[in-house]
Amino acid sequence: MYHAHKKMDLFFERCIELINSHDNDLLESYINNNTEKVFVIIEENDYASLYKTACKSHNHDCISILVRYGMGPENFIHDNDDEWDAWKINPFRMAITLSNVDVDMTEKLMEAGFKTGRQSSCPDCLECGWPETCLFVTLFSEKIMSTVTDDDLTRIIRVSDWSHVLSTYNRKVSDFLGKEEINKSNMDRVLGVICKVIPGIALRGLIITNKNFGYVMDLVSSNIVDIDDLLMETMKRLLRIRIPSIGDYLDVERYEKCLKDLIDYGADITTPFVCDYVQYVTGLPTKKDMHYTNSEWSCGSFEDIVRGIIEYKEENIMNGTSVFLSDVDEVIEALEKVYSHIKFKKREAFLRKRVENFNEGEYPDTVSKMFVELDAPIFSNVMKYIV
Repeated sequence: MYHAHKKMDLFFERCIELINSHDNDLLESYINNNTEKVFVIIEENDYASLYKTACKSHNHDCISILVRYGMGPENFIHDNDDEWDAWKINPFRMAITLSNVDVDMTEKLMEAGFKTGRQSSCPDCLECGWPETCLFVTLFSEKIMSTVTDDDLTRIIRVSDWSHVLSTYNRKVSDFLGKEEINKSNMDRVLGVICKVIPGIALRGLIITNKNFGYVMDLVSSNIVDIDDLLMETMKRLLRIRIPSIGDYLDVERYEKCLKDLIDYGADITTPFVCDYVQYVTGLPTKKDMHYTNSEWSCGSFEDIVRGIIEYKEENIMNGTSVFLSDVDEVIEALEKVYSHIKFKKREAFLRKRVENFNEGEYPDTVSKMFVELDAPIFSNVMKYIV
Protein backbone atom coordinates (compact mmCIF):
# COMPACT_ATOMS: atom_id res chain seq x y z
CA MET A 1 0.00 0.00 0.00
CA TYR A 2 2.84 2.34 0.89
CA HIS A 3 4.55 1.50 -2.41
CA ALA A 4 1.38 2.40 -4.34
CA HIS A 5 1.09 5.75 -2.56
CA LYS A 6 4.75 6.41 -3.27
CA LYS A 7 4.15 5.84 -6.97
CA MET A 8 1.20 8.21 -6.96
CA ASP A 9 3.25 10.86 -5.15
CA LEU A 10 5.99 10.53 -7.74
CA PHE A 11 3.40 10.75 -10.52
CA PHE A 12 1.99 13.99 -9.08
CA GLU A 13 5.43 15.45 -8.53
CA ARG A 14 6.40 14.76 -12.13
CA CYS A 15 3.16 16.22 -13.53
CA ILE A 16 3.56 19.34 -11.41
CA GLU A 17 7.17 19.70 -12.50
CA LEU A 18 6.22 19.45 -16.20
CA ILE A 19 3.30 21.88 -15.79
CA ASN A 20 5.55 24.38 -14.03
CA SER A 21 8.14 24.16 -16.79
CA HIS A 22 5.49 24.33 -19.56
CA ASP A 23 6.78 21.08 -21.08
CA ASN A 24 3.32 20.24 -22.35
CA ASP A 25 4.32 17.73 -25.03
CA LEU A 26 6.29 15.77 -22.45
CA LEU A 27 3.40 16.16 -19.99
CA GLU A 28 0.96 14.60 -22.44
CA SER A 29 3.36 11.76 -23.21
CA TYR A 30 3.94 11.13 -19.51
CA ILE A 31 0.21 11.08 -18.71
CA ASN A 32 -0.46 8.80 -21.69
CA ASN A 33 2.13 6.33 -20.37
CA ASN A 34 0.57 6.35 -16.90
CA THR A 35 -3.14 6.10 -17.62
CA GLU A 36 -3.67 3.64 -14.76
CA LYS A 37 -2.59 6.36 -12.30
CA VAL A 38 -4.87 8.86 -14.04
CA PHE A 39 -7.82 6.51 -13.51
CA VAL A 40 -7.02 6.39 -9.81
CA ILE A 41 -6.87 10.15 -9.30
CA ILE A 42 -10.06 10.62 -11.30
CA GLU A 43 -11.78 8.00 -9.17
CA GLU A 44 -10.53 9.71 -6.01
CA ASN A 45 -11.26 13.19 -7.39
CA ASP A 46 -7.74 14.22 -6.53
CA TYR A 47 -6.29 16.39 -9.27
CA ALA A 48 -7.12 19.92 -8.11
CA SER A 49 -3.43 20.49 -7.36
CA LEU A 50 -2.64 20.13 -11.07
CA TYR A 51 -5.01 23.00 -11.89
CA LYS A 52 -3.62 25.04 -9.03
CA THR A 53 -0.15 24.60 -10.49
CA ALA A 54 -1.36 25.44 -13.99
CA CYS A 55 -2.98 28.67 -12.80
CA LYS A 56 0.00 29.74 -10.71
CA SER A 57 2.45 29.06 -13.54
CA HIS A 58 0.10 30.51 -16.21
CA ASN A 59 0.38 27.32 -18.22
CA HIS A 60 -2.74 27.80 -20.33
CA ASP A 61 -2.05 25.05 -22.86
CA CYS A 62 -1.91 22.22 -20.34
CA ILE A 63 -5.62 22.64 -19.54
CA SER A 64 -6.75 20.92 -22.73
CA ILE A 65 -4.38 18.02 -21.98
CA LEU A 66 -5.79 17.49 -18.50
CA VAL A 67 -9.34 17.59 -19.86
CA ARG A 68 -8.52 15.24 -22.72
CA TYR A 69 -7.39 12.57 -20.24
CA GLY A 70 -10.53 12.82 -18.12
CA MET A 71 -9.38 15.36 -15.56
CA GLY A 72 -12.03 17.87 -16.53
CA PRO A 73 -14.88 19.77 -14.85
CA GLU A 74 -17.28 16.83 -14.93
CA ASN A 75 -15.02 14.94 -12.49
CA PHE A 76 -13.70 17.95 -10.62
CA ILE A 77 -16.29 17.97 -7.86
CA HIS A 78 -19.22 15.76 -7.01
CA ASP A 79 -22.70 16.59 -5.77
CA ASN A 80 -21.90 15.34 -2.27
CA ASP A 81 -18.74 17.46 -1.91
CA ASP A 82 -18.67 20.08 0.80
CA GLU A 83 -19.48 23.55 -0.59
CA TRP A 84 -16.47 25.16 1.06
CA ASP A 85 -14.09 22.51 -0.25
CA ALA A 86 -15.53 22.80 -3.76
CA TRP A 87 -15.14 26.56 -3.62
CA LYS A 88 -11.56 26.48 -2.31
CA ILE A 89 -10.21 24.20 -5.05
CA ASN A 90 -11.96 25.85 -7.97
CA PRO A 91 -9.44 27.02 -10.59
CA PHE A 92 -11.34 30.25 -11.26
CA ARG A 93 -10.33 31.40 -7.77
CA MET A 94 -6.71 31.15 -8.88
CA ALA A 95 -7.20 32.55 -12.38
CA ILE A 96 -8.85 35.72 -11.06
CA THR A 97 -7.66 36.98 -7.69
CA LEU A 98 -7.08 40.41 -6.19
CA SER A 99 -3.41 40.11 -7.14
CA ASN A 100 -3.79 38.45 -10.53
CA VAL A 101 -6.20 38.48 -13.47
CA ASP A 102 -5.28 35.80 -16.00
CA VAL A 103 -7.69 36.41 -18.85
CA ASP A 104 -6.17 33.71 -21.05
CA MET A 105 -6.52 31.11 -18.31
CA THR A 106 -10.12 32.14 -17.66
CA GLU A 107 -10.93 31.68 -21.34
CA LYS A 108 -9.22 28.27 -21.38
CA LEU A 109 -11.15 27.11 -18.33
CA MET A 110 -14.44 28.26 -19.86
CA GLU A 111 -13.62 26.53 -23.15
CA ALA A 112 -12.79 23.36 -21.21
CA GLY A 113 -16.28 23.34 -19.72
CA PHE A 114 -15.72 24.86 -16.30
CA LYS A 115 -18.62 27.07 -15.33
CA THR A 116 -19.18 29.97 -12.97
CA GLY A 117 -21.82 27.95 -11.22
CA ARG A 118 -21.51 25.80 -8.14
CA GLN A 119 -17.84 25.26 -8.89
CA SER A 120 -17.00 28.88 -8.15
CA SER A 121 -19.70 29.92 -5.73
CA CYS A 122 -18.76 30.31 -2.10
CA PRO A 123 -21.28 29.06 0.48
CA ASP A 124 -21.79 32.59 1.81
CA CYS A 125 -23.14 33.67 -1.58
CA LEU A 126 -25.52 30.72 -1.61
CA GLU A 127 -26.78 31.51 1.87
CA CYS A 128 -27.28 35.17 1.00
CA GLY A 129 -29.45 34.28 -1.98
CA TRP A 130 -26.95 35.33 -4.63
CA PRO A 131 -25.62 32.00 -5.91
CA GLU A 132 -22.93 31.28 -8.47
CA THR A 133 -21.32 34.69 -8.64
CA CYS A 134 -18.00 34.59 -6.81
CA LEU A 135 -15.91 34.88 -9.98
CA PHE A 136 -17.66 38.07 -11.01
CA VAL A 137 -17.91 39.51 -7.51
CA THR A 138 -14.11 39.37 -7.51
CA LEU A 139 -13.80 40.62 -11.08
CA PHE A 140 -16.09 43.62 -10.51
CA SER A 141 -14.36 44.67 -7.28
CA GLU A 142 -12.77 48.11 -7.19
CA LYS A 143 -9.23 46.78 -6.86
CA ILE A 144 -9.44 44.56 -9.93
CA MET A 145 -11.44 47.05 -11.99
CA SER A 146 -8.55 49.46 -11.60
CA THR A 147 -6.17 46.97 -13.23
CA VAL A 148 -8.16 45.36 -16.06
CA THR A 149 -9.02 46.85 -19.42
CA ASP A 150 -12.39 46.91 -21.11
CA ASP A 151 -10.97 44.37 -23.57
CA ASP A 152 -10.18 42.04 -20.64
CA LEU A 153 -13.75 42.39 -19.35
CA THR A 154 -15.14 41.81 -22.83
CA ARG A 155 -13.16 38.60 -23.33
CA ILE A 156 -14.15 37.17 -19.96
CA ILE A 157 -17.83 38.10 -20.18
CA ARG A 158 -18.11 36.85 -23.75
CA VAL A 159 -17.23 33.27 -22.76
CA SER A 160 -19.04 33.28 -19.41
CA ASP A 161 -22.51 32.28 -18.34
CA TRP A 162 -24.36 35.51 -19.01
CA SER A 163 -27.00 34.86 -16.36
CA HIS A 164 -24.24 34.84 -13.74
CA VAL A 165 -22.73 38.04 -15.14
CA LEU A 166 -26.08 39.83 -14.92
CA SER A 167 -26.92 38.50 -11.45
CA THR A 168 -23.58 39.80 -10.13
CA TYR A 169 -24.07 43.18 -11.77
CA ASN A 170 -27.51 43.33 -10.13
CA ARG A 171 -25.95 42.41 -6.81
CA LYS A 172 -23.33 45.16 -7.04
CA VAL A 173 -25.92 47.76 -8.04
CA SER A 174 -28.65 46.65 -5.63
CA ASP A 175 -26.60 46.10 -2.45
CA PHE A 176 -29.48 44.33 -0.72
CA LEU A 177 -29.02 46.07 2.65
CA GLY A 178 -28.14 49.44 1.11
CA LYS A 179 -24.91 49.74 3.08
CA GLU A 180 -22.48 50.62 0.29
CA GLU A 181 -22.16 53.49 -2.13
CA ILE A 182 -22.16 52.53 -5.79
CA ASN A 183 -18.92 53.05 -7.64
CA LYS A 184 -20.70 54.58 -10.62
CA SER A 185 -17.60 54.68 -12.82
CA ASN A 186 -16.92 50.96 -12.36
CA MET A 187 -20.52 49.92 -12.80
CA ASP A 188 -20.86 52.06 -15.92
CA ARG A 189 -17.79 50.33 -17.36
CA VAL A 190 -19.20 46.90 -16.58
CA LEU A 191 -22.58 47.84 -18.03
CA GLY A 192 -20.95 49.18 -21.19
CA VAL A 193 -19.26 45.84 -21.77
CA ILE A 194 -22.41 43.91 -20.88
CA CYS A 195 -24.45 45.89 -23.40
CA LYS A 196 -21.81 45.30 -26.05
CA VAL A 197 -21.55 41.55 -25.46
CA ILE A 198 -24.98 40.37 -24.27
CA PRO A 199 -27.81 41.04 -26.73
CA GLY A 200 -31.21 42.32 -25.70
CA ILE A 201 -30.62 42.59 -21.97
CA ALA A 202 -33.49 43.39 -19.63
CA LEU A 203 -32.13 43.65 -16.09
CA ARG A 204 -34.22 41.83 -13.51
CA GLY A 205 -33.95 41.50 -9.74
CA LEU A 206 -32.84 45.08 -9.08
CA ILE A 207 -33.54 46.46 -5.61
CA ILE A 208 -33.83 50.20 -5.00
CA THR A 209 -32.39 51.80 -1.85
CA ASN A 210 -31.74 55.42 -0.90
CA LYS A 211 -28.11 55.04 -1.97
CA ASN A 212 -28.77 53.68 -5.46
CA PHE A 213 -32.08 55.41 -6.24
CA GLY A 214 -30.70 57.83 -8.83
CA TYR A 215 -28.49 55.25 -10.49
CA VAL A 216 -31.26 52.67 -10.87
CA MET A 217 -33.73 55.21 -12.23
CA ASP A 218 -31.09 56.28 -14.78
CA LEU A 219 -30.93 52.63 -15.85
CA VAL A 220 -34.72 52.62 -16.18
CA SER A 221 -34.62 55.67 -18.45
CA SER A 222 -32.00 53.89 -20.58
CA ASN A 223 -34.57 51.19 -21.39
CA ILE A 224 -32.41 48.26 -20.21
CA VAL A 225 -34.44 47.35 -17.12
CA ASP A 226 -37.43 45.00 -16.99
CA ILE A 227 -39.74 47.66 -15.57
CA ASP A 228 -42.56 45.17 -14.93
CA ASP A 229 -40.25 43.19 -12.65
CA LEU A 230 -38.96 46.34 -10.95
CA LEU A 231 -42.50 47.64 -10.35
CA MET A 232 -43.53 44.34 -8.76
CA GLU A 233 -40.42 44.04 -6.55
CA THR A 234 -40.52 47.70 -5.50
CA MET A 235 -44.16 47.36 -4.53
CA LYS A 236 -43.44 44.29 -2.41
CA ARG A 237 -40.51 45.96 -0.65
CA LEU A 238 -42.68 48.97 0.15
CA LEU A 239 -45.33 46.77 1.73
CA ARG A 240 -43.09 44.35 3.63
CA ILE A 241 -41.92 44.91 7.20
CA ARG A 242 -38.88 47.19 7.14
CA ILE A 243 -36.31 47.17 9.94
CA PRO A 244 -34.17 50.32 9.58
CA SER A 245 -31.43 48.97 11.84
CA ILE A 246 -30.47 46.29 9.29
CA GLY A 247 -31.02 48.05 5.99
CA ASP A 248 -31.10 51.37 4.18
CA TYR A 249 -34.65 51.12 2.89
CA LEU A 250 -36.00 53.59 0.39
CA ASP A 251 -38.00 56.46 1.89
CA VAL A 252 -41.76 56.12 1.37
CA GLU A 253 -41.79 59.37 -0.63
CA ARG A 254 -39.21 57.91 -2.99
CA TYR A 255 -41.17 54.67 -3.26
CA GLU A 256 -44.15 56.76 -4.35
CA LYS A 257 -42.09 58.63 -6.96
CA CYS A 258 -40.51 55.43 -8.23
CA LEU A 259 -43.86 53.68 -8.66
CA LYS A 260 -45.33 56.68 -10.49
CA ASP A 261 -42.29 56.93 -12.76
CA LEU A 262 -42.46 53.24 -13.62
CA ILE A 263 -46.14 53.62 -14.49
CA ASP A 264 -45.23 56.57 -16.72
CA TYR A 265 -42.59 54.44 -18.43
CA GLY A 266 -45.30 51.92 -19.27
CA ALA A 267 -44.91 49.21 -16.62
CA ASP A 268 -47.66 46.59 -16.68
CA ILE A 269 -50.14 47.19 -13.84
CA THR A 270 -52.64 44.53 -14.96
CA THR A 271 -50.82 41.17 -14.76
CA PRO A 272 -51.40 39.30 -11.46
CA PHE A 273 -48.49 38.35 -9.20
CA VAL A 274 -48.14 36.86 -5.71
CA CYS A 275 -47.44 39.60 -3.17
CA ASP A 276 -45.41 37.36 -0.88
CA TYR A 277 -44.43 38.31 2.68
CA VAL A 278 -46.84 41.25 2.63
CA GLN A 279 -49.09 41.57 5.68
CA TYR A 280 -51.51 44.20 4.34
CA VAL A 281 -55.14 43.21 3.92
CA THR A 282 -56.24 43.50 0.28
CA GLY A 283 -59.45 41.47 0.01
CA LEU A 284 -57.90 39.66 -2.96
CA PRO A 285 -57.68 35.89 -3.50
CA THR A 286 -54.60 34.23 -2.02
CA LYS A 287 -52.08 31.91 -3.59
CA LYS A 288 -49.06 29.94 -2.44
CA ASP A 289 -45.66 31.16 -3.52
CA MET A 290 -43.86 27.92 -4.23
CA HIS A 291 -40.49 29.64 -4.55
CA TYR A 292 -40.36 30.51 -0.87
CA THR A 293 -42.93 28.97 1.46
CA ASN A 294 -46.28 27.29 1.31
CA SER A 295 -47.93 30.25 3.00
CA GLU A 296 -50.86 31.98 1.33
CA TRP A 297 -50.34 35.54 0.08
CA SER A 298 -52.52 38.06 -1.75
CA CYS A 299 -52.51 37.59 -5.50
CA GLY A 300 -53.60 40.28 -7.94
CA SER A 301 -52.39 42.93 -10.32
CA PHE A 302 -50.50 46.00 -9.15
CA GLU A 303 -53.67 48.04 -9.55
CA ASP A 304 -55.75 45.45 -7.69
CA ILE A 305 -53.34 45.44 -4.75
CA VAL A 306 -53.18 49.24 -4.51
CA ARG A 307 -56.96 49.55 -4.67
CA GLY A 308 -57.46 46.69 -2.19
CA ILE A 309 -55.15 48.17 0.44
CA ILE A 310 -56.90 51.53 0.14
CA GLU A 311 -60.35 49.94 0.38
CA TYR A 312 -59.29 48.11 3.55
CA LYS A 313 -57.55 51.21 4.91
CA GLU A 314 -59.10 51.12 8.39
CA GLU A 315 -58.45 47.42 8.83
CA ASN A 316 -54.85 47.84 7.67
CA ILE A 317 -54.25 50.69 10.11
CA MET A 318 -55.64 48.60 12.97
CA ASN A 319 -53.69 45.55 11.82
CA GLY A 320 -50.43 47.49 11.47
CA THR A 321 -49.49 47.43 15.14
CA SER A 322 -49.89 43.68 15.49
CA VAL A 323 -47.56 42.95 12.56
CA PHE A 324 -45.06 45.74 13.34
CA LEU A 325 -46.00 47.90 10.36
CA SER A 326 -45.32 51.22 12.05
CA ASP A 327 -45.59 53.31 8.87
CA VAL A 328 -48.97 52.07 7.63
CA ASP A 329 -50.50 55.58 7.52
CA GLU A 330 -47.62 56.92 5.46
CA VAL A 331 -47.65 53.94 3.08
CA ILE A 332 -51.41 54.10 2.49
CA GLU A 333 -51.21 57.85 1.86
CA ALA A 334 -48.52 57.21 -0.75
CA LEU A 335 -50.61 54.46 -2.36
CA GLU A 336 -53.62 56.80 -2.54
CA LYS A 337 -51.48 59.21 -4.56
CA VAL A 338 -50.25 56.36 -6.75
CA TYR A 339 -53.86 55.27 -7.35
CA SER A 340 -54.82 58.81 -8.33
CA HIS A 341 -51.90 58.75 -10.77
CA ILE A 342 -53.18 55.48 -12.26
CA LYS A 343 -56.61 57.02 -12.80
CA PHE A 344 -55.05 60.09 -14.38
CA LYS A 345 -52.96 57.97 -16.79
CA LYS A 346 -56.11 56.19 -17.92
CA ARG A 347 -57.85 59.48 -18.58
CA GLU A 348 -54.83 61.21 -20.05
CA ALA A 349 -55.27 59.88 -23.60
CA PHE A 350 -58.81 61.22 -23.75
CA LEU A 351 -57.79 64.56 -22.21
CA ARG A 352 -54.98 64.97 -24.73
CA LYS A 353 -57.34 64.27 -27.60
CA ARG A 354 -59.83 66.70 -26.12
CA VAL A 355 -57.19 69.44 -26.06
CA GLU A 356 -55.35 68.61 -29.28
CA ASN A 357 -58.31 67.20 -31.20
CA PHE A 358 -57.75 64.76 -34.03
CA ASN A 359 -55.21 65.33 -36.77
CA GLU A 360 -56.37 65.20 -40.36
CA GLY A 361 -56.84 61.58 -41.37
CA GLU A 362 -56.42 60.32 -37.79
CA TYR A 363 -59.69 58.78 -36.71
CA PRO A 364 -59.97 56.38 -33.76
CA ASP A 365 -63.02 54.21 -33.29
CA THR A 366 -66.30 56.06 -33.67
CA VAL A 367 -67.28 55.77 -30.00
CA SER A 368 -64.01 57.36 -28.81
CA LYS A 369 -64.38 60.20 -31.31
CA MET A 370 -67.95 60.92 -30.23
CA PHE A 371 -66.94 60.80 -26.56
CA VAL A 372 -64.02 63.20 -26.96
CA GLU A 373 -66.18 65.67 -28.88
CA LEU A 374 -69.02 65.75 -26.32
CA ASP A 375 -70.01 69.09 -24.86
CA ALA A 376 -67.71 70.10 -22.00
CA PRO A 377 -70.11 69.47 -19.04
CA ILE A 378 -71.10 66.04 -20.34
CA PHE A 379 -67.48 65.15 -21.17
CA SER A 380 -66.45 66.12 -17.65
CA ASN A 381 -69.14 63.99 -16.04
CA VAL A 382 -68.33 60.93 -18.14
CA MET A 383 -64.61 61.29 -17.34
CA LYS A 384 -65.37 60.78 -13.65
CA TYR A 385 -66.24 57.17 -14.38
CA ILE A 386 -63.07 56.36 -16.31
CA VAL A 387 -60.82 54.72 -13.75
